[in-house]
Amino acid sequence: MPFVRTDRTGAARYHGVVRAPMLRLRRHAAPALWSAVHTRLAGLYERRRRALEEEIRGEPGRPWMHAEWRAVCVEELYHLLCAGPRAALPACCAAGVDACRADTAVARAWARVVADAAEDTGAEHLRAWSDACRAALADERTGALAVLELLLSRPGLDDAGRVAAYNAHGLRLFHLGRLREALDSHGRAVALDPADPWGHHGLAVTHRALGEYETALRHLDAAEEAAPGAEWVARDRGETYRRMGRPEEALPWLDRAHALLPREPLTLGSRGQAKFTLGRAREALADLDRAIGLWPDYAWALTRRARVRQSLGDTAGALADLDRRRGTRPGRGGHPGRAGRRAALHGPPRGGRRRVRARPRPRSGVRVGVGQQGPVAGGPRPYGRGPRVPGRGAADRPRVHVGAGAAGTHPAPPGIKRSVAAAKLR
Repeated sequence: MPFVRTDRTGAARYHGVVRAPMLRLRRHAAPALWSAVHTRLAGLYERRRRALEEEIRGEPGRPWMHAEWRAVCVEELYHLLCAGPRAALPACCAAGVDACRADTAVARAWARVVADAAEDTGAEHLRAWSDACRAALADERTGALAVLELLLSRPGLDDAGRVAAYNAHGLRLFHLGRLREALDSHGRAVALDPADPWGHHGLAVTHRALGEYETALRHLDAAEEAAPGAEWVARDRGETYRRMGRPEEALPWLDRAHALLPREPLTLGSRGQAKFTLGRAREALADLDRAIGLWPDYAWALTRRARVRQSLGDTAGALADLDRRRGTRPGRGGHPGRAGRRAALHGPPRGGRRRVRARPRPRSGVRVGVGQQGPVAGGPRPYGRGPRVPGRGAADRPRVHVGAGAAGTHPAPPGIKRSVAAAKLR
């Protein structure tokens, strides 16, 4: 039918020319019924969201990184805004912080639902807000950062929301290579809430990216106090020791993290590299195999496994891993944004040109839905692929040798030689 089109969820929907006057008539003719219906629908989507949270509990990543959860969450937000455009504004802002923390594309989905609610309710304050946010999101690189600055500059966030916004702001700055500014944002979060584990995690990861390892460990101590026994604290402490050149101290922490969350590929990748440094190549290969099995586009682990395979005489396998790594696209793998979780754990890439989709998350007391607090699957995600910082140049790149090795000379075709040249393994 010409007056029916498909909406953002794929469902049939009246064309705007027909739909707008129908909704306006219903809203004005029976405002109490309008509000009650949207409240019930919001409750329905809330129950669906909570059920999905149970399904994905224990999976890597935060809920906003899961498309199915995100679709339900934005429908819940839409109906909350329709039921009470002003009453739902704090929940709307809180959801915006989480969306911006994920990435610009996710933030656009959030801004779109606010625009839909503004159109369907006729609420001018929502219209002005959505217009400002969508204009800021026109810039793919800095859009999410700009929206966070809008959120922080206006009323609507409580203290907990401002803490989350400052941490998300620090994360986005980290991705842009503005590390000292990121420290300032996380510092503001900790100033508002000294017991906030996200703030200490952000400070730890950023100091570590700058090579300030002792300061990073002090912030991990503070994070441990705020989230005792958290898997992510053990993992990040182990990774920090690994980067300090102390793999024998890293392993017990990485073993502890793995015991708490066996399906975390970042822990397995870091542990595999630590074992390889200690000369335990076979064990390293097993860890890296499991990490890549959990996350097929785990580029960092592919390059490290190539080095391990080459050391074991499997030059063909090393070259295959390098070619496979060359074909990976950050953030486009089986799990949206997973490539973005690599940098805090394994070091940010050169140039600061690559952006990511990730954020840290403690095991409890974390915002998971539309203005909700709840437990976390897997603790905070480490920061994503950030800038390559001074002091992490050629020595940080993996190396693989094509030709003579334990298995003898193994010439590679030109395409693979180019892959090796482009991705020297440390």
